[in-house]
Amino acid sequence: MTRGYRTRLRHGRRSSVPYCRRPFLIAADAAFHLDPVTGHVRCSLRNSAWVGYDLSLGDYHREVLKGAWIKQLRLGTDRAVLVLEREAPEPFEPKALLSLDTNERSLDGVLTTPRAATPVVVPFPEVATIQHRHFRRRRRLGKKKAHDRRVGRLLGGREDRRERRRVGQRLHLLSQFIVRMAARRKAALVLEDLHVPARVAWTRSRRRRLSSWPQRELHRQLLYKAEDRGVPVARVDPAFTSRTCPRCERDPRTPKEGGAMVPLSELRMDLRSADQRRREPRTNRPGQAPGGSDAVRTWGSCA
Repeated sequence: MTRGYRTRLRHGRRSSVPYCRRPFLIAADAAFHLDPVTGHVRCSLRNSAWVGYDLSLGDYHREVLKGAWIKQLRLGTDRAVLVLEREAPEPFEPKALLSLDTNERSLDGVLTTPRAATPVVVPFPEVATIQHRHFRRRRRLGKKKAHDRRVGRLLGGREDRRERRRVGQRLHLLSQFIVRMAARRKAALVLEDLHVPARVAWTRSRRRRLSSWPQRELHRQLLYKAEDRGVPVARVDPAFTSRTCPRCERDPRTPKEGGAMVPLSELRMDLRSADQRRREPRTNRPGQAPGGSDAVRTWGSCA
């Protein structure tokens, strides 16, 4: 901002003085130096002019800075953000598959090893609880401050920021837990490549449920964290996967030759869908059925 203003003045062009409500600084890697041991930052202002300040770095920050190149510093009034560049490790050779079906309150899937296939459930009901709590607060503030839009926007924006931070923190814990377990078991992640169509005929409550579903953000975190740890990820089209039986691999809506319907296995629909997505990337075993017990293995909440 200031660089452009100085350039316009240097070339004799008329320009207004730049103004920003919240001061900030964006510095490239050549304009500052950070000591990861002491946390001291030395930032260049112009030729032969420097300014120094200290950042509070913990053991976690020093561990992250190892083996990474600092590309940019973004300094605000309340925080400092470092943009890092790191070489992504090569994906390992998977020895198992972890296919997951993303629901509103849980991740249901199947962990497949050469010996058995075990259904897995990772619950996160606290995300929906936080969203509903802040929804009720915003609705109450909207009714209470209907006569004062300025105060209503300020209070409503504060509730939005609180909700995003709290939900994002739970999703980060959840994604870290899943990627860490997949890396420990040398398992590849199989996620659904889901695209929810926009329908005008959906009701208001249905639209609110779809907009509060954190499926896209959760998948985004899983993708970049899996890439950072070398966990291979496959995306599968989820169409009709919940209709296919994982044992007989037939559609229950398709009648047999005698006219009877194909019976479904005694598995939940979301677990059956995840097991079917687990099969699709492995095309070299089209007829093999999963073994092992059908007991659902629950991985505790990471919060």
